[in-house]
Amino acid sequence: MSQTININNSAVNIESLHDDAKAPQERLSSAIVMIEAMNGEVSELKVELANMKGTVQFMQQLIKCNNHSTTKKGRVAVRCQENVSVLRSMRDVMIQHVFPWCKFIGKQHLMQVGKGTISEKIMKELKINEEQKMSWWGENYELAEKLMVEHKTQATQKLKKKYMKGMCRILL
Repeated sequence: MSQTININNSAVNIESLHDDAKAPQERLSSAIVMIEAMNGEVSELKVELANMKGTVQFMQQLIKCNNHSTTKKGRVAVRCQENVSVLRSMRDVMIQHVFPWCKFIGKQHLMQVGKGTISEKIMKELKINEEQKMSWWGENYELAEKLMVEHKTQATQKLKKKYMKGMCRILL
């Protein structure tokens, strides 16, 4: 049963008026849902932008450190002599917090900066200030790379030594 009323000699259906009133509310609620979804995307983009800014800062520091017209081996040797305490503490952190869980680390994994990366874990354990993290990692990235290579080499040598002595067997 639809109800109709006469207004100025024209018939108006009351139900259609009620449906017309619902349409703006539905559009408003769908617009609110879209805005909330966009806010979520904006916050994700802000996090991604912050990671990219950190990567740019790290790369700038790395380039600045590499511009001293020396070889990488020479730069690392000089830094190892200058930063003995940093080298020792970084080695301890890598042995205790990185290597037990990450067995197959490549140099490209150390180049990544941001949340959840190996570099972030090392800096967190060494208690590096948030403002200094990227510049510090740019300066000390090559030390971490050297320590990683040394640790992998030592682990391989120990395994070969045990195998040659007959202390362990490799099952295929």
